[in-house]
Amino acid sequence: MKTQMTFLLAPLLLAGCSDASPTRQSTAPHTPEATHKIAATAAKTPPAPGCSAAIAVSLNRSLMTRESGEAFPDTRLDDFQHRLRSAFHGAADDLCVNDAKFPRALKPISSVLARSGAGASEPTFYADPDDKGALAFEWYFADADLAVPARRDIEQGLRCWAEPERKDCADRGD
Repeated sequence: MKTQMTFLLAPLLLAGCSDASPTRQSTAPHTPEATHKIAATAAKTPPAPGCSAAIAVSLNRSLMTRESGEAFPDTRLDDFQHRLRSAFHGAADDLCVNDAKFPRALKPISSVLARSGAGASEPTFYADPDDKGALAFEWYFADADLAVPARRDIEQGLRCWAEPERKDCADRGD
């Protein structure tokens, strides 16, 4: 009797869970092409802007030269600026999410100017003395052949700019 009852109830239970159920019926076709189209559309959707979205990141190109004084080609500098912009925004946006004090510190900043400094072994941020509302971002970019610092190092530099009295910032910039 128990087996018969389970056998009779099984189709009713399954009907409520299937795609054919009127309350859960999908209007999208279930074809590989449709699935691929949906995935492609989702991939093109830009991420939600973070707290640093309005901040422009640019290079002081005159300081981006090799040790010999030779300038880097514009195409390399353009690629570097794109990578640096992405790294800065990623680090700043993560800090905004994970550090309640950081968004307030970043709010008055409208731009970041990257400068290559031979002695700047760690990413360092400071108020740009020539431009109110701007941050200078210094590191040995040119000596590192236009490498971008590790994201964790950029985050640490931003933390120390926002809160220079932090214990883990005592030796930075020396």
